[in-house]
Amino acid sequence: MRERTSLMSSYFVTVVCLLFCSIYTCDGFTDLQRIEIAENFISAMNETGYDVGVGSIFNFMDRDCALLLVSGGDGCYGNNPTSPYGNYILPIIEGEFIDEDAPSLPVGENHAWEVGEHRIRGDEAIIFFGKTPPKSAYYGYTHYLKQRKLRDGKNVTIFGSLSDSLNPTNLNLDRSFHGSYEDSFDKDVVIIATPHRDVYSAVEDALKKAGVSSNIMNLQAISPELFRWGLGKEADTLSFLNRVAFIENDESADDYLNDPKSIIFRVTPRVEKNVTDPYVKPTRAPRTMVTNEHYLEHTLNKLEDAVLKTYSPNIIHAADVKDFPLVGQSCMFGERCIMNEKPCYADNGDATYFASYPEQTITDNQFYVIIGVDHMRSSTGAKYSSVVVGSTIKNLGIEGFNSIEHMESSSSVYLDVLHEHRDSVYAMTVRRDCTDHDFCLEIGNGLLGLPDEEPPNFLFRTYLHKHGSVGAPVDSLLMDRLFFVDPDSNRTSAISKGDKLAHKSIRDKFHLRNSAIKL
Repeated sequence: MRERTSLMSSYFVTVVCLLFCSIYTCDGFTDLQRIEIAENFISAMNETGYDVGVGSIFNFMDRDCALLLVSGGDGCYGNNPTSPYGNYILPIIEGEFIDEDAPSLPVGENHAWEVGEHRIRGDEAIIFFGKTPPKSAYYGYTHYLKQRKLRDGKNVTIFGSLSDSLNPTNLNLDRSFHGSYEDSFDKDVVIIATPHRDVYSAVEDALKKAGVSSNIMNLQAISPELFRWGLGKEADTLSFLNRVAFIENDESADDYLNDPKSIIFRVTPRVEKNVTDPYVKPTRAPRTMVTNEHYLEHTLNKLEDAVLKTYSPNIIHAADVKDFPLVGQSCMFGERCIMNEKPCYADNGDATYFASYPEQTITDNQFYVIIGVDHMRSSTGAKYSSVVVGSTIKNLGIEGFNSIEHMESSSSVYLDVLHEHRDSVYAMTVRRDCTDHDFCLEIGNGLLGLPDEEPPNFLFRTYLHKHGSVGAPVDSLLMDRLFFVDPDSNRTSAISKGDKLAHKSIRDKFHLRNSAIKL
């Protein structure tokens, strides 16, 4: 009897799978199925009184940054060279105000200039229907309040997140179990951003009729507590970023970045609906203090000693590394930026940011030494961490090094195998010419490089941590340390008095902050 029951169960499962895969293939939707579903979805929405415009995802790459610089724009929007940003390109609807100076992106083979931010009505929905990236270190989806008009009539670029990012740990996907990171790639996904509950329900119903399971639908609610909707010039603008970092297979990376297999819908009721039951602002996941890197302070200090000894007497502390942005915030947090109407620089709750703005320029033989904790190989267990060298003048991320490709074993240049935790710290140099130098990042001075007369800036990112769906708390991480080496300097002693004081004060600051941490 048990055998017969087992056979019947297997038969039932097989039939269900066959029925399910007739609409939704076991490997997800094919390109043709996705197009068919899109057509059916649009028809269903049209029948219930909605207009649907079709947009796309545009991945902002180095070549696009070059076009912006050549065209005389304001720079590259603070791009991250290790992680291309995908942007919504939406149709403009009747009555929507577009600022004359709205930032534009060079989209498509003809590089048509398209705006990447829009004013929306309170009864609209913006829908992402596509696939998650191929296997990679990290990906995330975030909606932003981009521009706001202040009371004095001036526009401010806030670029503050409206909720936590959707990432492999918190997305609704068809996978083995919720939150499985390894089973989150190349998966069908729907993300619906809207201020209106009834519109969300209408979109959900139409997608189900078109053959999409509600199990892969994700809401990013837009609350009036954070966002001022409307089509007029007094309204806020909405934008979107899809981040992806370090796709494992190069061919898959090229295919995805050139064609992300996604369709964007802009859904608008023909008769405007009032928002009678608005969403409250989304609750953010806490940055929980589960681990800290205090145990690595001794190793990092030993690494610093070795670096100072190696380059003495031609080395100085270049600048402190601090929380970013440097406006008195403990960490970039979209909600706080929006409430205070201050820039948030496209914050991402999945990341923890540090930054440094030294004063020294790099000539042919001068260089920087950067040391710090490899947060991917520490107790933090980050998905990855990176350091990007940038140009403030060009608002450009030039090049970077990271824990996936570069940091491992880099401290062995200065520390021998007897040093405990040597593999959890890194040491890299940034130079104009890396010939004959290991663990070195080379920075040119061309269009996408650093001008000779400009000091670099350094932005440090740490993505996620192993115990949650957001980034690590600032106080759980040991900050990186930055040094400047000038081989042609004529210092008479290894470290000047002022430098020695700075050296001690930096160590004391790290020690005091991390010693105070209680788990």
